[in-house]
Amino acid sequence: MKPHALAETFQAPMSPPPSAVTDCPSVVDGAPARASARSGAPIKDATFAAIGLALLSTVFFPIGDVAAKVLTGTLPAIEVTWLRYVVFCLLVVPTVFVARSAKAMHTPRLRLQIIRALAVAGSSVLFILGLGHLPVAEATAINFISPIFITALSIPLLGEKVGIRRWAAAAVDFLGVMLVVQPGGSAFQVAALLPIGAALAWAVAAIATRLMSSEQPEATLAWSAVVGLIALTAFVPFHWRTPTAGRSAWPC
Repeated sequence: MKPHALAETFQAPMSPPPSAVTDCPSVVDGAPARASARSGAPIKDATFAAIGLALLSTVFFPIGDVAAKVLTGTLPAIEVTWLRYVVFCLLVVPTVFVARSAKAMHTPRLRLQIIRALAVAGSSVLFILGLGHLPVAEATAINFISPIFITALSIPLLGEKVGIRRWAAAAVDFLGVMLVVQPGGSAFQVAALLPIGAALAWAVAAIATRLMSSEQPEATLAWSAVVGLIALTAFVPFHWRTPTAGRSAWPC
């Protein structure tokens, strides 16, 4: 598929765009400040709160990855991913409906929501498949190649211009991943391609998220949970292995 065809696929639900402000990062910067200045309302800087939440998430991700690593020793990777999505739905969907009532799942960009949800689910399956063959630290390090994919995809799909500094950072990132993978060396495994595939799928999800920048985060989370669970449910019967009490005691 040609690059411009991919761009049309992503951008089709956005025509016409709701506004130039919500879809253009160069316009978004500073817009809330101007709006608040006109209205006289106080400006609330949520940067530190966002940083705190991002740091807090780094505590839970490794816990989930370690649990998935243990579970892949006795259960198929797709079943482990499905169990994670069951917990995901049970936690997120009711919370979203309580917060936003009947409007929780409203979205004008259904196609993008489905693409993002499938990409996130695919990334999870590939990463957990990789955990079945690689140490957690190694799989996680390889997965950090995703910023390179995001940078590359942002050019044809978002029309962004990538400067030399961003490419230099991407090159350093790539060198770090190559140190871990060591292609051609004795430590190289074909399984290393699985977290790389997971990183590519995550990059697609990130691009889709950027194209839906005006969507409510709660709606995007709910669609990701529901669509991902439905997609995985279609495949899990072919890979099902009934977990014992000891296996199911681990968190997903």
